[in-house]
Amino acid sequence: DPFLEKFLLHIVKLIRNTEYTLEIKHRAFKYLFIITNVRGYKTIVQHLPHEVEDLEPVLQLIEEQDPADTETWQTRYGLVLWLSIIVMLPFNMNRFNSSSHSPSMLKRLLDTCQTYLMCSDACRKVAAFLTARFLTRTDVKEVYLTPFIDWSLEIINGEISRNDSWDKFGPLAGLAAVLKHGERGDLLPHASRILKCIISTKCCEDFSLTSKYSTKIVTRIGLIFLKPKVPKWRYSRGQRSLAFNLIKGNSSFSQGKENNSTVCLDEEDEDDEETIPQEVEEVIEELVQALQNRNSTTRLSASKGIGRVVSRLSKTSGDEVVCYILDLLNPRSSDNSWHGGCLALAELAKRGLLLPSRLSDVMPLVIKALVYEEPHGYSSVGENVRDAASYVCWAFARAYEPKIMEPYCAIMAKTLIAVACFDREIHCRRAAAAAFQENVGRLGNFPHGIEILTTADYFTIGSRSNAFLEVSVQIAQYEEYDESLINHLLQHKIDNWDSNIRILASKALSRLTARAPQHMASHGMTVLFEHTKSSNINAVHGAVLAIGEVVFSLSLIPEINLEPHLDRLEKLVAQFREKNQLKGILGELLMTACCSFIDYCSQAKLPFHGKPVIDEWQHLIDECVCNPILDMSRAAAFALKNLSTEYYKDDSEEMRAKCNGIVEHYTQFLDVDESSRTGCVLALGYMPGFMLESSVTMVVRKLIKCISVTQETIKWAPARSGAIKALVAVCHTMGLSNVDKNKSCYGLVVEIINAFLEGMKDYSITNRGDIGALVREAAMQGFQSLLIQTTDEAIELLTPDLVSKIIMSVVQQAVERIDRTRGIAGKVFSTLLHKEDTPIPHFPAETQVRKIFTKEVCATCHWTNASETFPLFNLLLTIPEYTKTIMLGLITSIGGITETLANEASEPMFNHITIQSEEEKKRIAYIIVEIFEEYQDEERIAVPFLTFLERYITSGCLKPVFQDPHTYAAKILKCTKASVAKTTNSRKLTGSIAIYCQLLKAGGGGEVTRRSFVQLGIYLCHRFMWLRRQTSNALYETLMSAKIFDEECGVKPEIQDEVLAIVGETMWDELSIEAAREKRNAFFKLLDITPPSSVLGRNND
Repeated sequence: DPFLEKFLLHIVKLIRNTEYTLEIKHRAFKYLFIITNVRGYKTIVQHLPHEVEDLEPVLQLIEEQDPADTETWQTRYGLVLWLSIIVMLPFNMNRFNSSSHSPSMLKRLLDTCQTYLMCSDACRKVAAFLTARFLTRTDVKEVYLTPFIDWSLEIINGEISRNDSWDKFGPLAGLAAVLKHGERGDLLPHASRILKCIISTKCCEDFSLTSKYSTKIVTRIGLIFLKPKVPKWRYSRGQRSLAFNLIKGNSSFSQGKENNSTVCLDEEDEDDEETIPQEVEEVIEELVQALQNRNSTTRLSASKGIGRVVSRLSKTSGDEVVCYILDLLNPRSSDNSWHGGCLALAELAKRGLLLPSRLSDVMPLVIKALVYEEPHGYSSVGENVRDAASYVCWAFARAYEPKIMEPYCAIMAKTLIAVACFDREIHCRRAAAAAFQENVGRLGNFPHGIEILTTADYFTIGSRSNAFLEVSVQIAQYEEYDESLINHLLQHKIDNWDSNIRILASKALSRLTARAPQHMASHGMTVLFEHTKSSNINAVHGAVLAIGEVVFSLSLIPEINLEPHLDRLEKLVAQFREKNQLKGILGELLMTACCSFIDYCSQAKLPFHGKPVIDEWQHLIDECVCNPILDMSRAAAFALKNLSTEYYKDDSEEMRAKCNGIVEHYTQFLDVDESSRTGCVLALGYMPGFMLESSVTMVVRKLIKCISVTQETIKWAPARSGAIKALVAVCHTMGLSNVDKNKSCYGLVVEIINAFLEGMKDYSITNRGDIGALVREAAMQGFQSLLIQTTDEAIELLTPDLVSKIIMSVVQQAVERIDRTRGIAGKVFSTLLHKEDTPIPHFPAETQVRKIFTKEVCATCHWTNASETFPLFNLLLTIPEYTKTIMLGLITSIGGITETLANEASEPMFNHITIQSEEEKKRIAYIIVEIFEEYQDEERIAVPFLTFLERYITSGCLKPVFQDPHTYAAKILKCTKASVAKTTNSRKLTGSIAIYCQLLKAGGGGEVTRRSFVQLGIYLCHRFMWLRRQTSNALYETLMSAKIFDEECGVKPEIQDEVLAIVGETMWDELSIEAAREKRNAFFKLLDITPPSSVLGRNND
């Protein structure tokens, strides 16, 4: 604001200057609109210049504008806004009339108002503002107020409308503004017909903007019919200082303030006998209907209107309006009615129009509104109601004395805290917390208010999981809130439509159990078991989840006896199966919950050993493990682990046979389909050691087989990833002890690591992208875990060759193109490098690497950030052990299609190589050729390699090796030809063009140059027209920029113009193949190059 006037003066100076073009003025108005949009037009208009001499030029400029021009609407907006302050000047506008034949100044201004009220852009809003200021002038309202109202009502009635509702926006906005700024005496004669028009045209049922403006109009008409007054009957809280509520010592001061803080509520209202116009009843009826409108802006406007109108009514009439509003808050009403009713109650309370005698009727409804939620399929309505109910509680805190609110504080505090902790929506949680805070500050009689405020603040409840699982538990330490929090979850969240809320609610109940164990064991468990009999599958699902969680928590409390619940717990799964509730889509949801239930019951060590229920549970787990739903199979695997740990750990022959049968069952299903394999590898990985003792070798070899990629299993990347994780888990479970090698993974760990190395080569691509990344990431994390374990338990198994392969495979992933994969690789590499206690043996070039990757660097590096990762790993290029591996990863990043990543990867690499010696540059260059020769037939490397190589040659890093083009350049040419032979890959062909053009420059006029010309000439006659066009463009640019026409290069300078003319002027992509060959052969003849033979030409062209 201190700089606002200065900014506006600069803009106005540009607009006033007649020397500037209209284009500059349009731009100035665009800046004016930006400032206005930030600060608001009501503030900006106060700082605009308002001098009499501005009226004519501003009005003339706005009349010259085209209202339909979509490019200059900011200019019109600014001019209309500027005009709205100028018309406020107290001078006679008639003296500006130029002649009797032209329209008067007043008529021109009215026409401008009407013109821009009918616009569909932002000008309409400020035009309404201008209209109100113009028509409320003393010299204008007598002449033009009535015609304007007539014009507006004709459009609203549709008598002169073009587009029905769209045309009503402007006149409605104008009328609303005039009714707001006009004087009551001037508007009273028109009020009845305006109200009749608004009601008859049913504007409140139209578009949201129409209904909002019509609600404002109805409100202001009601205020016109009623005389302004301050009702003596309203409740007025005198002392609103927060400091006053905190004063505890000065009792006489407090008593004095308390005695004078409110107006007597029993005073008779002397205006009770005053006659209320019939129109006011219609206004109130319209506003009450607007409270139920489908648009929230209309409901908000109606609630404010209710408050303003009631403030001018008698006590009896005001109480009747409150009754109307309370009638909206009933179970049959829609969420819109509840929302509107809550907003109206808040407005009435703020104005002191909701008397304390009504609080006993209002408060139960507000409590219901705080938890209002109506499921609608896979969503719900009611979040706006809960938000508005919190607003009501906030308004009550500011409106009433503590002694009046005291009977309701306990229930309001408990409900607000429950909403603040457990509401699904973040804005509802924060609204409830704000209302609680306001009540604590204003009333001071909420239990443990200050302590709770430090726990449940704006930020801590922002995270839903933190609010459910942390904040609620901290608040539950106060006995006033523990049972209410539990009851809220049982009544409102366990059967919530959102499964995530049900899961969080069950976890919250588990954590709250320790705060009120007796209440949970008696009341809580009873309610949950009742929910399991419900026809609502959401309630059943939530109840089963909660029962498992709560039973486990109760089992940890010694004084709680679970025996009364054992029978129902034992029969629960069988009960669902008997009712066929475990079938179908909804059954899948319930089966996942049952797996969780079995998991927690097993952890609770319930006395079901040897009972048939264990077989029932095992059967359910077997069904779930192979399910395609990953959450279900994962829950089943967890359940199997704890079930077998608790109920199968028995040395009897029968139990050992049962365990072996379970293991064999899951290994047999590894080859059935993808979902079966995914679930079974999870189950095998989570199995306890005693179940795997007799079959560890068989299980490991089966899991290793699952890592291999076949044509049938190429899409099974999640299963391969799961197999790797399962192998790691088995190694940790069985250990690497060499004492009893048959019962450990000592003899299998090297085989497992080699399988992981094969997994690092998994680059499977489907329509979902690089799904092999899942396998590579799992393998890297497996390397970290197994290397650390092997170093600690069986270090003799780690040979230099094995460790080198592991480290090199991880380093390669650290410079490849996927951010997530790079991040995992960087973390694994730094963890292995800086392993404490016993370091990883045989770490390649460990001393040199530690100088680059210090502990400090590794601790602060963001491994997924390319700008941090690549500069570090590029330094490994000059360490011979790492050069080829690093280069392999860099090729895919620099040659990839992501330009940003290519730049991030190439810049540090080229900078690092540039400062190396010529010998080092040659060493790296020949490694690059070695990679090209090795991978020229592998699309994953060959395609990006050509782009990478073109960048590498352009960088100048190959100058030392190109001094002898007959060796290195020849190898590049040979590999490029082999790579693109018989290919139709557009990226390959395009990349090869760039390589051939670079070789023209580096070939030195010898055989490499000649053969590069031949390859480019073949492309000029290719069957792909786009390839011809790209080749001719690239070749022309190369011939123009490079020193090819030189005797030293073997190309005569005198033929330059003729060669360039053939290449540049020929429309290669429009010629037939025969015509293109003729042109190509003429080009070759000038260069003294023998054209390809006809057979070769046909094969390649």
